Amino acid sequence: LDGPWLDEERRLAFVPLLRMYSERDLKANREALRSVRSGQRAAREADGVLIDMRGNTGGSRYFVHEIAQRVLPVDAEPVIYSAARVLMWPGRDADRVRLQLEGRHLYLPTDPRWTEAERSAIDRFLEGFRPEVDLPDDRFGPLHVSVLSPGGDHAGEWAGKPVVVLMDERCISASDVFLAAMRELPGVTLVGRPSRGASGMSEPMELR
Repeated sequence: LDGPWLDEERRLAFVPLLRMYSERDLKANREALRSVRSGQRAAREADGVLIDMRGNTGGSRYFVHEIAQRVLPVDAEPVIYSAARVLMWPGRDADRVRLQLEGRHLYLPTDPRWTEAERSAIDRFLEGFRPEVDLPDDRFGPLHVSVLSPGGDHAGEWAGKPVVVLMDERCISASDVFLAAMRELPGVTLVGRPSRGASGMSEPMELR
């Protein structure tokens, strides 16, 4: 596959997302910037969009919101796409953990930065959220959530178009979060082998 179009009639746009680039990464990598942006521009005119995530081993969560705002209809309700609690071993710096989580768009449900619509969506999510594993409060920090809301410079550009995301077992960390977010959006289909999970907040520990 090469270029922003997959057919001569220019009905299907191709967005290669082989790394979860940050804004800084894209500025330094002109070839990646050209490929991603040309696909995004083509998608505005296309009947459908194909996003290739295969082999994406993560990076920044910048594209979670950058792509999702294009897919989410402008009149849609906010979408909760991630919930996390961090293992707090003795001596782990709670303020550092909070900053790490905020850098990943994860905030407390009571955070004052949420809009009224986002707070209502979070409340509805928490009413039905039942973790598969019971995490003890004395070992894990409080729940944090990530929310997608309509808006932004490219709000709703791809709304109503079918979006297919190609994935495989090499999708880990931020790319796995991207897949989880896209799965919650209307008109999106994930195709391929299951992703592998993993987290960018792992830390080495010495065993004695």
